[in-house]
Amino acid sequence: MLVGCSSATRSPAAGSSDPGGLALKDGELRLESALHQLDLIEANIHSLSGAVGDPVAKCVKREPEVIARGLAFRLVIGKRGMQEKAAEMAYYRLLQERRPDELIPVVYLRKYYHEGLLGCVLDSVGVSQKDAMAESEVRILVGSNFEAETGDGLVMIDFMTHWCVPCKRMAPDLEKLARSYKGTLRVGRIDVDRNMSIAERFGVDVFPTLIMLKHGKEVGRVEKLLGYPELSRWVESELRGPGSPSGEAPRGGEQRKAESGG
Repeated sequence: MLVGCSSATRSPAAGSSDPGGLALKDGELRLESALHQLDLIEANIHSLSGAVGDPVAKCVKREPEVIARGLAFRLVIGKRGMQEKAAEMAYYRLLQERRPDELIPVVYLRKYYHEGLLGCVLDSVGVSQKDAMAESEVRILVGSNFEAETGDGLVMIDFMTHWCVPCKRMAPDLEKLARSYKGTLRVGRIDVDRNMSIAERFGVDVFPTLIMLKHGKEVGRVEKLLGYPELSRWVESELRGPGSPSGEAPRGGEQRKAESGG
């Protein structure tokens, strides 16, 4: 698990130049949408890491296209000789600190690398990428749309960070939940590192934290990774009446927020 990343964030610099034309009004939403897709890709790769013959390791070490894409990502993050773990840590620090216009090209390059890795792995196990990736039904939450997306109806919010390994692993199950209960439940993800004021309002310092809202009011909370069956039971219990998957909110989250300056 990746730990020790600072959860501090900076506001976008006013009047900063934007030579790439990426500082759009919905820059945060665009950034987080790309990061969510990346989390799904990484979760798919992880699910195949235990397949016969370890196709993930083979693709990382032997597939020239995958190696080239990984090198390109590390060159953007740091330098040619940077080790993979160091590049990961540097990347997650950037996600916490930089503006969307600075981050979107980096995230797209990382996504390009992982798409190549996933494609190689899927080819190895005989699965098509089209079958592996479905269109997202999870709402991407940021400061500008949070109130509109969560103020009415039944909403499950995943308070997460992109360095949290359990958060990534739960993303596909949240997608499945959103598809299964479409029209009845909205499922959203919010990046705590870039939306700390909202996390503080809800008292969130454990990742992942799942909070169920009904008409904008909290009716349940779970501070750990849940699989689809547990998520579905929780939704069913809320549709019937108040409660959480076990009748009370379990405690003991998977990853805690790092101390300031960590």
